[in-house]
Amino acid sequence: MIQTLYGSLDEVQKPSFLDRMKDAVSRTRENLAERIEDVVAIGKEIDRSTLDDLEATLISADLGTTTTHEILQKLRDKADRKQIKDVDELKRLLKE
Repeated sequence: MIQTLYGSLDEVQKPSFLDRMKDAVSRTRENLAERIEDVVAIGKEIDRSTLDDLEATLISADLGTTTTHEILQKLRDKADRKQIKDVDELKRLLKE
């Protein structure tokens, strides 16, 4: 071990709790985004089956059943009225 005026060179600065939490949230968000992309693949029709798959994805991502239910109810209403024309529209509605 080499000792300097500023401490040991063997000491590696460990990330803080807040840094670790930010990294975890970032990874979760990226993982969820990838899973949503898989569900709503380009060219896929936005129908009840697609929304059922999306519901399963959101619940498995620990979004919570209440939140997922509220989101999907609004999306199903719009899908039933043919207000969701494509994947981009669905993604925009999810962000809202």
